[in-house]
Amino acid sequence: MSIPSETFHRLVTLEQPRMKTLNDFFEATDFFFSIENYSASLLISKNQTKENTLEVLRALKTSLSEVPNTFDRSIFTLKIEPLVERWGRGGVLWPLRVAVSGKAASPDPLDIIEILGKEETIKRLETAIVKLNELA
Repeated sequence: MSIPSETFHRLVTLEQPRMKTLNDFFEATDFFFSIENYSASLLISKNQTKENTLEVLRALKTSLSEVPNTFDRSIFTLKIEPLVERWGRGGVLWPLRVAVSGKAASPDPLDIIEILGKEETIKRLETAIVKLNELA
C-alpha cells in the first residue's frame, strides 16, 4: 500500500510517543488504512444508550458534512463544540473515536479525523450508524 509521505509523517508524529518498535507503528496505525470489524456495542459509552449514541453519531455526521473539504481542525472543532456542550465530551468523543478507529484506545479522535479527511470520516460514521441500528 502506498500512502503520501505527508500522511506517513503525520502518522509517525502522532504515534511516536506510544511506539517502541516499528511493529508497534503498524499495529497502532492499522485502522488508518482499513478499519476492522468491531462490535457495535463498543460505540456506546458509559451512561449512554443506543438511541442517544445514534443521535450523537447522526449529529456528528451532519455537522462534519458541513465542513469545507479542506477539513481544517479549527473549523471542524467549532462544529463539534455544540455537540460536546449538549452531550458531554465523553458522550461525543467516545463514539467518534470508535467509529473512526474501531478501537477503544486510539489517538485523539480529532487527530484521527484530521488525517483521515472528510470523506473517509463521513464514511466511517455512516458505517457506525448502520452497525448500531442493527444492534439488537
